[in-house]
Amino acid sequence: MPDIHLPIGTSSVHRVMACPASYQRGKVAPRGNTSGAASEGTMLHTVMEAVYADDKQAKDLVGDTFNDDLTFTEDMRTDQIIPAITATEKLLDLIDADELVLEQFVQYVPDLVGGTLDMIAVSADEKTLLLNDYKFGFLTVSPENNKQILLAALAASVDPKTKHLFDKAEKFVGAITQPKAYDDTAPTWAFTKKELYEFEDKLLIALEDAESDAPRAKSGSHCKFCPASPFCPEKKLAAQGALVLNLNDAEQLSSVLDMVDELDMFIKSAKSLAHDLLEKGANIPNYKLVQKRASRVWAEPEVVETIIRNAKKMKIADAYTMKLKSPAQIEKLCKTLELPYAKFEEQQVKISSGTTMVHESDKRPPIAKTVFPANLIALIAK
Repeated sequence: MPDIHLPIGTSSVHRVMACPASYQRGKVAPRGNTSGAASEGTMLHTVMEAVYADDKQAKDLVGDTFNDDLTFTEDMRTDQIIPAITATEKLLDLIDADELVLEQFVQYVPDLVGGTLDMIAVSADEKTLLLNDYKFGFLTVSPENNKQILLAALAASVDPKTKHLFDKAEKFVGAITQPKAYDDTAPTWAFTKKELYEFEDKLLIALEDAESDAPRAKSGSHCKFCPASPFCPEKKLAAQGALVLNLNDAEQLSSVLDMVDELDMFIKSAKSLAHDLLEKGANIPNYKLVQKRASRVWAEPEVVETIIRNAKKMKIADAYTMKLKSPAQIEKLCKTLELPYAKFEEQQVKISSGTTMVHESDKRPPIAKTVFPANLIALIAK
């Protein structure tokens, strides 16, 4: 998997199009350390490349160490790679794929805009192109109007290494293979050359704005992974605006709730920045780094078992807990053993742990609809 990152890549293009100012601000903002989840995702991409490019079996890679000294485990194989392979095979069958291009780095604007395509599949008649993007995180990603997929397609259509694939192509299919969100089925979104060129027009406008002397700035959900977020004036204004609102007023409380995600992102980015600076030796008044609370574990479980066997009043059974696995764990076991899960599924029930608050755009039906008084504090006090 190519380790090449352009200033405006496939994973950041949505942010630059929503907030062109993030491009220049991001160039001068300090970068934090790569998260464990990101490193694991990179490793799983490498495993998928090994399966399709090198014709390796995932089971033969278990125990191997990849980038950042991460070890590919059996759980990763069964939970992530097996469903990802199954979903990918369904996609290849869907378009009658005859040619694969894997982990190809493509550029739309050399040294500025582009990224790496996980997989391009070409149909046997060369009229359909599939752009398959692997995601191994929990945050659900949709392929519909996905700017990452659109930029990948646009860059591939002009990059000398891949543009020949588009000569006969009439139909394009974007797909997100994400086991933690979709299990072993990948949702797809079909788009046309017309839609691709419409995206290009919007991208060019954003790029011109991004490189101008006064680029447009806007805060929103796109700020989540922006390196400039802790220093963003728009974020600061949003935080200040939330503090002056009256939480005893239903309308103003709703306005605060609209800002919660943005404020949460701002706070998390500030904490992450502070942690990174402290690790690099910076002095931040009133704060310091300490060791996390340690959990006790057995250094050598085999030795502990020997101690138990030699103890007169303790048996091995006394030291172990036997518990029925959860439905999710049994389902995973059935997949590993290639057993049907249907009979187990008949015995499972779903029990909610309580309620959660979401925006009204959420598709789930409300539990109750109540007309609240203007004075919310009075209601709570009853």
